[in-house]
Amino acid sequence: MKIKSKNLVIIGNGKHAKVIKDEVNKKKEYKIISIINLLINDTTKKQMCNLEKLKKIKKNFFTVIAFGRGDIRERIVYLLKRLKIKTKWAKIISKNTIISSSAKIGDGSVIVSGSIINTGTTIGKHCLINTGSIIDHDNEFKDFSGCGPGTITGGSVKVGKKSYIGLGSKIKNNILIENSVIIGSSSNVIKNCNKESIYFGNPAKKIRKKRKNENYLK
Repeated sequence: MKIKSKNLVIIGNGKHAKVIKDEVNKKKEYKIISIINLLINDTTKKQMCNLEKLKKIKKNFFTVIAFGRGDIRERIVYLLKRLKIKTKWAKIISKNTIISSSAKIGDGSVIVSGSIINTGTTIGKHCLINTGSIIDHDNEFKDFSGCGPGTITGGSVKVGKKSYIGLGSKIKNNILIENSVIIGSSSNVIKNCNKESIYFGNPAKKIRKKRKNENYLK
């Protein structure tokens, strides 16, 4: 029996949106019916004006936010609440992933091709697990957190809200990464990381405090 695809609206039309569109088209769980153009540098007024377009869509639909930065995803969720726009959040999970039956994936999260999520792990809402990442057992990724391609975490790693692990980085088991932490690419994290800070190196060391609204993916 053929299962009918669910309607999907993508918020954002940049490079990360291309990845999501590709995953959606391969799996066929969702059918893209609209893309809301939204830029990071738009004024709040323009962003809200574009988001208002969701009210004009007459079909039942799910939504996903196509931005790599967790702080931007959080801001869009905030603006939707401010506009009193209620939406059902899609989970975009590539068909080319291995996810334990005991793992939990939050609404609005995106799991990209080649990733492995092991037993007992919880991925929060609006998270991003990028291409080929290995997230081992009993990890916890808080809402709006994420990682770049090729990230590897050991067991029982905790990643705080809006934190991001750069591509190719390795996180030792039992490490705590607090809220709003950025781990630079190819880092080796063997000690806990304090909130609102940037860490980099092998072994990773604190470089400086993270600036508000810093574009760490440029």
